[in-house]
Amino acid sequence: MISIPLAVDGAPFVDQVVNLDGTEYLFAFRFNQREGRYYLTLGDPNGTAYASGEALVCNLALFSLASDSRMPPGLLVILPQGPDDSPPGLGEIGPGKRCELIYFSRNEFAALGIG
Repeated sequence: MISIPLAVDGAPFVDQVVNLDGTEYLFAFRFNQREGRYYLTLGDPNGTAYASGEALVCNLALFSLASDSRMPPGLLVILPQGPDDSPPGLGEIGPGKRCELIYFSRNEFAALGIG
């Protein structure tokens, strides 16, 4: 399990490269002010999107319907750090924030009986 440290910290638009299971991925976060939530596009570091427009919500696997074989083999989940499981707002994602983006490797979630 990896808590992905994000450089979001209140910025409405953030692109960040993250290494998962030895492969680099571009995480592109876009905050929709009207909806009060982030959307995430995942792709390669050159900007080729593998899956786009995933609304960040708590306690559900992100990109669970994505069929691109280039996606990370594990499981990405936004986990709230308290009782509030509403979608993370502007500046609410990252270590020490209200919500964290957690990555479980394929072996970890298989051991939990999830996949």
